[in-house]
Amino acid sequence: MHFGRVSNVEGIRFDPPPLDPRNIAALGGRRAGNPRLFIGAPVWSVPSWTGEVYPVRTPQRKFLLHYAHRYPTVEMNSTFYSVPSVDRLRTWRETVPAQFRFCPKVPRDASHTQPGRVRDAALEAFAETLHVLGDRVGLPFLQLPPKIAPSARAQVRTLVERLPPGKQPAIEFRHPGWFADGRLDDETFAWLHEAGL
Repeated sequence: MHFGRVSNVEGIRFDPPPLDPRNIAALGGRRAGNPRLFIGAPVWSVPSWTGEVYPVRTPQRKFLLHYAHRYPTVEMNSTFYSVPSVDRLRTWRETVPAQFRFCPKVPRDASHTQPGRVRDAALEAFAETLHVLGDRVGLPFLQLPPKIAPSARAQVRTLVERLPPGKQPAIEFRHPGWFADGRLDDETFAWLHEAGL
């Protein structure tokens, strides 16, 4: 299986997992008032979606416009590989409706490299991305590499603290050591709750 792809969906359960009781405790026993669910894709520039998501013969430069009128959000997987230019970010921001949200992924030069100049430059570029997108920024994503285990907890905390204030990310933990009995380990859960993540 390729990550995120399966050849056959038969037998896969799509219902959400049971609610972790720690979440109820973290929320003080309260449930969210009117939770909103935003559904989108990791990218919008997929030529094969023409005729499905985009009208037939839509030029690629108009894909985002049509995508944004059909879906309310997109995971900006592209920022993981390289940070777009300020001009391109402005164009994207101006193309989408006010309620649309970009959910940019922290660049791999920040999440997958050791502290130093490369990481610092990636974090600065990511902060600029968030600034330019402004109120169109949704929840950023921090994808940790599979080799990052709980022994690197301090490194992960430092990375999260270096992100712009008010733009705390959802974190994708890939190493199995972060999980115990099918759920996030207690120490990590406590840190996420304490940090407001």
